[in-house]
Amino acid sequence: MAHTTQKFWAPHVSEHNGLYYLYYSAKPDKGEGLCLAVATSAAPQGPFLDVGAPLLCGTGFLEIDPMAFDDPATGKRWLYWGSGFGPLRVRELAEDRLSFAPDSQEITLVQPAGAGDPRRYDQLLEGSWVVLRGGWYYLFYSGNNCCGPDAHYGVLVARSRTATGLSKPWPKPPATRTQCCWKVMNTGAHRATIVW
Repeated sequence: MAHTTQKFWAPHVSEHNGLYYLYYSAKPDKGEGLCLAVATSAAPQGPFLDVGAPLLCGTGFLEIDPMAFDDPATGKRWLYWGSGFGPLRVRELAEDRLSFAPDSQEITLVQPAGAGDPRRYDQLLEGSWVVLRGGWYYLFYSGNNCCGPDAHYGVLVARSRTATGLSKPWPKPPATRTQCCWKVMNTGAHRATIVW
């Protein structure tokens, strides 16, 4: 898929029954935009072998930052992703974890606010990370400009009663703070450290 470009982005590794699944984004050898892909290995350090075909391709950098999540409440497997001024999305994975479930559809979770107030953190969204705690699914994600001299980046959180429910962004601006039973610390990357 990306043998000549060698442009890979934001991998996530998960394990199931002794097999490791590496979900990642890559610029394909042919075409524009980035693709979501998956590779497998018998060991967490690899080597990983790509399955040979992308899960999904798109324009620009909409198809980045995949995160696989096994829902302990339903037994379903989900893949979260998104960026590029587009929404954060989720779609059910097939039992083999190498493709999307037949007849499954993308579900939009959170829409970006779009250009406007440069002090907002929700103009560009990326880096989905999901945890289930106390009956709530918490969707952590990063927002805005991550890099360079004008970096303005924060960790945001939304929650829902289901893994695919309409996620409601937390009403306060992101920062290191304590609210109820959680604390989020911006790591400077697209993942968060969660302290319960």
